[in-house]
Amino acid sequence: MFSLKKRRGNVDSEYQGYLKKAGYSKLTLLQSRVIPLILKGGDIAVEAGEREGKTAAFILPVIKKLKTGNPGIKAVVLTSENTKVRKIAREFNKFLRQGPKLSFFVLNEDNEIRREVNQLLKPHDIIIGTPKRIIDHIRRGNLNFTGVEIALIYAPWNSRESFTADVEFIVSKFPHTKQLVLYTRNLKEEGGLLALLTHPEVIPMSAWKKTGSNSLHFYIETADKDKFETVTNIILSKNLEKLVIYCNTSSAAAKVNQLLKRKGFGAEIMLNTFPYTKKVQIIQNFNREVFPIITAEKSAFNNFKVNARYIINYSVPADETDYMERLKIGSTEMTDPVSVTTLTTTEETEILLKIQEKTEMDIKKAKTPDTEDIIQGTIKRIIQKIKEEENRDVLNSYKKLIKKNTPFTLRSYFTAYLFKEYFEQTGPKHARTEHAPVTKLFVSVGKNRRVFQKDLAGLFMKNLNIKRSAISSIRILDNYSFIDVPSKIADEAIKKLNGLDFHGRKITVNYARKKEDKKE
Repeated sequence: MFSLKKRRGNVDSEYQGYLKKAGYSKLTLLQSRVIPLILKGGDIAVEAGEREGKTAAFILPVIKKLKTGNPGIKAVVLTSENTKVRKIAREFNKFLRQGPKLSFFVLNEDNEIRREVNQLLKPHDIIIGTPKRIIDHIRRGNLNFTGVEIALIYAPWNSRESFTADVEFIVSKFPHTKQLVLYTRNLKEEGGLLALLTHPEVIPMSAWKKTGSNSLHFYIETADKDKFETVTNIILSKNLEKLVIYCNTSSAAAKVNQLLKRKGFGAEIMLNTFPYTKKVQIIQNFNREVFPIITAEKSAFNNFKVNARYIINYSVPADETDYMERLKIGSTEMTDPVSVTTLTTTEETEILLKIQEKTEMDIKKAKTPDTEDIIQGTIKRIIQKIKEEENRDVLNSYKKLIKKNTPFTLRSYFTAYLFKEYFEQTGPKHARTEHAPVTKLFVSVGKNRRVFQKDLAGLFMKNLNIKRSAISSIRILDNYSFIDVPSKIADEAIKKLNGLDFHGRKITVNYARKKEDKKE
């Protein structure tokens, strides 16, 4: 039987190498159950949602089963969507680029048929494609499946009848000794595809997945009126995508979704009353990353499987059953567990603690993201966009202009200034210090004493034990400066800093008078 552990308890170096090269650290629950069965032989049907590691659960045993060197196609992967074909191909590439000498080729309707014909003249071990495209090549005489040992079938969400008929035709070209693996989101709806399997071992989701077993659980205490601001700050600080926000009522879900759209977040709403076809369309678009957020009324998903990495309970679940039901949409992944955050008022925390006792979940208290957290999140988001979306040639042209026109010693300050301007325009309300009153203080030292913003900021941070983010503005003139601090610490600042020795003189720190403000 397949195992990643040797007798000494160390991970098998061969498989550990494959996982590490592909960017994963350990097997998922699904893989631990499915891989031994594939290696054992025989047909299997597995019920699973998205992001469960299904493709890797097929690739790892295939690496072990297929013998290199023998000519001919040995494995076939069938899926109904071109986007899914490309995704599966990327996963194969992760494992095979530095692994065994197994070659694969992708057939889908986005490619030119002539190019595919030329490529199929070369030997390939594995074919990945849509049934329609593969049938096209079968009829052209470009594919020989007499040596196929194993095939993987991804059941589609819809158009099952035509897909099943196409798959049945393709499977008829395989030898009788082939092994079939079927992945489906719902075993009850796969009568046609199941009929193609010979005495299959059927594995429902309940047989391998323990709800919430691969989840991280948190709660944040906040006033009811501040819940939406807390949600936006969580999203901005963590760069959340694949997020589902649960509300207890349809009206609450509609309100939150409307506010998210006003803030510029890509969000769609999911309500219990939506027809089946509309729910399917919303979930498909979400799983394809057309938009990153679904605002949902509780129980709106029913038995749908959603590719969610993050869950926010905007409203506290009614009881432990409600809490666990919400987790069913989340899916286990090899590297990133599903993160669940529940927003509670002080009174609601008691309800959540009772849920924790009954579910035995470890629900940890977390802090509301502050300005520094949001800035860090914004920087990470910009870096990600640079890596994945931006045109490097365009960025290099700007880089040359900055290098040409900005002194070397000021380039980092120039970048910081641009970011500050961007953040003040796009950041959340509280990040721009508009949510709390500030007081402008006068400081009797300026540029003539070679004082810079970092010097004044350091003075206030050290003596008042505050973060840099608490200081909203610093203006340094020739002989004096102005600094904006939270009003609640203004008196303390004057008391501690007035008369202090700073840059060779005793400084005066006091409230800025109106006539002094005009001098700015």
